[in-house]
Amino acid sequence: IEDYRLFADILRNYLGEKGYLSEIAETGESGVKIFSEFKPDIVLVDLSLPDINGLEVIRQIREKSESIPIIVVSGTDDINVAIEAVRRGAWDYILKPVTNFQIFDSTIQKALEKAYFQQREKIYLERLERHSLAAKKMQERLFPEEQIKWDKYILSRHVIPSIDTSGDFIDYFRIDDTHFGFYLADVAGHGVAAAFLTVILKSSITLYLKKYNQMNDDTILNPSRILELLNQELMHEDYKRHITIFYGVIDMEKNSIKFANAGLYPFPMIFNNGQGKFLELRGLPLGFVEKALYDTAAMQLPDHFSLLFFSDGILELYTTDDPAEQKRQLLSFITDADEDDSVILGKIRSIIDQRKKRDIPDDISFLLIRKPV
Repeated sequence: IEDYRLFADILRNYLGEKGYLSEIAETGESGVKIFSEFKPDIVLVDLSLPDINGLEVIRQIREKSESIPIIVVSGTDDINVAIEAVRRGAWDYILKPVTNFQIFDSTIQKALEKAYFQQREKIYLERLERHSLAAKKMQERLFPEEQIKWDKYILSRHVIPSIDTSGDFIDYFRIDDTHFGFYLADVAGHGVAAAFLTVILKSSITLYLKKYNQMNDDTILNPSRILELLNQELMHEDYKRHITIFYGVIDMEKNSIKFANAGLYPFPMIFNNGQGKFLELRGLPLGFVEKALYDTAAMQLPDHFSLLFFSDGILELYTTDDPAEQKRQLLSFITDADEDDSVILGKIRSIIDQRKKRDIPDDISFLLIRKPV
């Protein structure tokens, strides 16, 4: 887009020798019109034009395309004008007269290469986004119902993802007439790779459940053994990620629980009779060392209780570094054994709104198991 026709023809002839096909516009308005018709790979524009100036041309072209390379070729050496041209969307600035055509050619090639790689990146990100949405849908199908009741026990779960696809996963399932199992897992990272590992985790535990029902293999009832086998699988396949997971089994007939922990923190909380405490049991995350051993803890449950499990995303909402105060803040999520998951979810969202005012930096997941009055 150049009103000095002789100079425009010199540039077009030079570019033609280099293999480029080009069109010339001698006014700003005709340049914008030809841009829409010609659909070029790059635009060269002068700033001094007989109708609208080059800065306005840049603005109008940038409205039509965010990614087209625009190079200013102008006799104006005012630094403020150059800065304004870049602010409007120009990629580079070449001063007239053009005496070194090697630099001119190099500037064009670099701009085209940059545009090419930006376009490739855009296509890659679009594909990744499609994969991410597919992974999200797949993951959503694997989650259990948001709330379910077995005998006098009510189980509910929620995931508040920081991005579309979560690295957190919650599951609960009936084992037999007397037992149900549950776990909350947190895969390191986010996105498609993290969602993929939640699928592997779900499939593995489902396999042990089938073995129990079809082969009388009681591994599914043994929390520490489950974690040891999952760790071996993770190390053998070398997924390059670790998983923190709390796995438990509740005997509804005896009102008791057995559980093991592979690095999940914060520890779960149990609440009854107006008092809350943590179920503190430590263990290495899955995928750290090959021969990790885990302990199974067992306890009698109160007649009426709430068990609350959080992923570590909840730690982002702390307002203090004091461990005692952090525990108090966590315990404050349960104030009554009859509180349901909607109350707890409301508290979390209220704190996010008050403290963050933006997207949360990590997934926040919670699992609530209640035996109300």
